[in-house]
Amino acid sequence: GVLSACVFDLASGQPLGHAGSRPGPDDLARHGNALLAAMMGASRTMGLGAVVPEATVTLGQHHLFLRPVPAHPGLALHLVLDKPHATLALVQVQL
Repeated sequence: GVLSACVFDLASGQPLGHAGSRPGPDDLARHGNALLAAMMGASRTMGLGAVVPEATVTLGQHHLFLRPVPAHPGLALHLVLDKPHATLALVQVQL
């Protein structure tokens, strides 16, 4: 069910690794970085801290999954999942 996956640097927004088809690494890194930055800004504004969040966004036929890479501060993973062929809860447990 994974269509595309990218690990990217939060500080620079540059992709470090990519697998899958579309969207490509630059798009995944750029959009993932923008989503995480917006969520971190909202978290700070609400006084909830500045921790890099984990997020799942459900779209019509896709799930977007964003999370920090646990053993590597400053890196994040952005997955695009095919909604009919991916079990979101299973993906979360496996990661």
